[in-house]
Amino acid sequence: MTSPAIYGGLGATIAYSATGSTYTTIASVVSIDGPKLAVGSVETTNLASTVKSYRATLPDSAEVSFTIQYDPAQTTHQQLLTLYSTPVGTGVVASPAYFWQVTFTDVTPTVWHFQGLLTGYEITGLTVEGNVEANVTIRGTGTVTT
Repeated sequence: MTSPAIYGGLGATIAYSATGSTYTTIASVVSIDGPKLAVGSVETTNLASTVKSYRATLPDSAEVSFTIQYDPAQTTHQQLLTLYSTPVGTGVVASPAYFWQVTFTDVTPTVWHFQGLLTGYEITGLTVEGNVEANVTIRGTGTVTT
């Protein structure tokens, strides 16, 4: 029986693309959380039931969040702000969400692809000895593929 390999996050990346073909890796990423994959449930218990019952709802790719060491002059950080200030899909004709990929640090490496909207951009760490960082949130739309 083989045991599972455990990999740290060092070297993991997150990248974006407008078309899904050429991806741009975001610079100075400190951490990545998600995608948080979930399937909800709806109770189907009725008056004749002797135990509660449920059915699955649609899968939800939920959110991906990541933290960067924010650099206002860094091109990919500027692009994230552009995605925030000009969100796709807000007009009369909805535009597709951006394409995103998270690359893991296993030997192959594993890459998860998904589409998502940038829904949060929060600057933190404006302290005497702190690192200025930004917490970024992407709301997944559709399925996550590998």
